[in-house]
Amino acid sequence: IMSLPRNSTALDFAYAVHTTLGDTCVGARVNGKVVPLRTRLGNGDQVEILRSSAQTPDPAWDQFVVTAKARAAVRRHQRLRERAAQLKTGEALFNDALKRLKVEIGAEALSAALKRLKLPDQSALFVALAAQSVTDVQLMEALVPGCTAGIAEDEHWERRERAISIRGLTPGVAFDLAPCCHPVPGDRIVGIRRKGETVL
Repeated sequence: IMSLPRNSTALDFAYAVHTTLGDTCVGARVNGKVVPLRTRLGNGDQVEILRSSAQTPDPAWDQFVVTAKARAAVRRHQRLRERAAQLKTGEALFNDALKRLKVEIGAEALSAALKRLKLPDQSALFVALAAQSVTDVQLMEALVPGCTAGIAEDEHWERRERAISIRGLTPGVAFDLAPCCHPVPGDRIVGIRRKGETVL
């Protein structure tokens, strides 16, 4: 017998039993009938949770769960997923900058660059690159001081003081706006996603 707050859902029930059960929940049977995870439970309901090892928490779950445990678990997984995406994007940007430097960078040079950029480790660097709080020009300059002289003018590099928020795009995912594109807040934007590249 589980005691849950009023308006709790089948998903809240799954998380109340065990976090892993909630994370892998794909559906539920309430009183023998298959129902959606957002179904509200009533007193005396008999609940059976349907699960799959391939399932992971969906960000949309945060919109209908009631209990603090369920909401915290969904948000934690979303933060981990976003960080993984940032690390992957940041690593791709880092490797691209290294190719453009055309010199081999050792551990000492990387450590010195992290100190110049005031970042604790390489993971933090990847996140900063993905979030565009550190540009590739700044990275290259930190790795090989003096190597970017004139590059900003020659290649029209632009550094924004504030990040642009795009609804529907995972926070921290890098993107490039076409030079002909001048959207204003509220405009619809279509992006093209290619593996290992920024959203165009």
